Amino acid sequence: MSSNFPPLLRIHDITVKPFPLSDTLSTLSRLTVARKGRTFLASLSQRDYFGRFSIYAADPVLTARYRDGNLLLTAADGAATVEKIGFADALHRLLAPMPGSERSATPFGGVAVGYLAYDACRYLENVTLPAARILPTPDLVFQFTDTFIIKDHFDQETYLLLLDTDRSVRSVAEREEAIAAEIAALPPVDLFHPFPDGPVTARAHVLKDQYLAAIRKILGYIRAGDVYQVNYAYPISIESDIDTASLFMQYVQKNPVDFAAYGNYDDIEFLSLSPECFFTLYENVVKSYPIKGTIGRSADPEQDIRLRKQLQSSEKDLAELSMIVDLIRNDIGKVALPGSVKVKQHASLETFHTLYHLYSVVQGTVDPDDRAGLLTALFPGGSITGTPKVRAMEIISELEPYRRGLYTGSIGWAGYGRDMAFNIAIRTIQKTGNLLYYCAGGGIVADSDPELEYEETLVKTRAFFNIFPEVKLVS
Repeated sequence: MSSNFPPLLRIHDITVKPFPLSDTLSTLSRLTVARKGRTFLASLSQRDYFGRFSIYAADPVLTARYRDGNLLLTAADGAATVEKIGFADALHRLLAPMPGSERSATPFGGVAVGYLAYDACRYLENVTLPAARILPTPDLVFQFTDTFIIKDHFDQETYLLLLDTDRSVRSVAEREEAIAAEIAALPPVDLFHPFPDGPVTARAHVLKDQYLAAIRKILGYIRAGDVYQVNYAYPISIESDIDTASLFMQYVQKNPVDFAAYGNYDDIEFLSLSPECFFTLYENVVKSYPIKGTIGRSADPEQDIRLRKQLQSSEKDLAELSMIVDLIRNDIGKVALPGSVKVKQHASLETFHTLYHLYSVVQGTVDPDDRAGLLTALFPGGSITGTPKVRAMEIISELEPYRRGLYTGSIGWAGYGRDMAFNIAIRTIQKTGNLLYYCAGGGIVADSDPELEYEETLVKTRAFFNIFPEVKLVS
């Protein structure tokens, strides 16, 4: 499906130059923190196509924000226009291929980077949301830029990607010189703020009794046949003056994942240590990688093996994953060629520093010219809503006291051509000032025990905040 909207930018030329960096993670994190409007999508495990690349997107030439039916387009010089437009039409406008992107000799002819907040689900289904917000973030932010540093982990190459576009405000030579000068002027890593030696306090914004009551109500809906599974989550906040770049570097070094992201935006800073790929679109094949089932690891090797086997044989976790796989097969099937939807892997084990997860891979063949249709068919991810998806979202809105914001939305990139890759924004911090907001949750099914589910949220929280010496969780 082709978009009827005029292109947001046109690419006149694409320059690719080798650009070796001795410490990609440190350099690109510190570049991102230096100025608003920058994004760093970091891959450390390099699994599949999404995990192949780390992408630094410099200052945008155009930023798109969507909120409450309005698409705000802001150019690099500050000039802004507002369009009253439906969400699906806004996606078609933003995801249309950019003329000239086919010029690139690399997998990237430029990409828009950004996120869709979970709260955007209300435009796609008849779902109301709680009035209270964690943060007043837009429902969507896409940033289009003409300057990138790309690390190809498969080929072990780093290159500078410079686009000459009709929205560029500086020449290719000026931008190449500026980025080299900025890197040379970066302060040493050890000048960034040190981490605290003592414990930090994490405040849960839902009391334990409130959590247990919500889970019991979900179990009542399951027994009544309304739903099979619901993902319930609640927000936790930490107050800290830790420098954001240091925070991100510490996290990704201790928790290497394929789908990490750091965004330094006007409305919000976000740090995502997501282990879950929502979907990739490469050529005409879409793949989704749902995760269900989590267990903490042990420092004792024999106990660690027992925990791994416990997860792999857990009837509850395997049932949860199977239900979500069926949901995603159905979602992909809405836009895929008949007969092309397949489960390529099921209940595979994913190993992380502090956790084990179970995941599957579902794929299908789609029309790459209708990226907006694909995104609206899949969003939000089934692994963080439940099944049936719409009824699960209704229950989430009824029982969760706060809007989720970016949490369980998606962060990633949409190529100026036809590819896309987005994560599921779990294990994600939404940051404003000195406040760090994190959400803990899990899937609830018929045999869920409310007390054990609550304990699992604490395990996830402690594992996520493992960069701190000690975390005291209070309500």
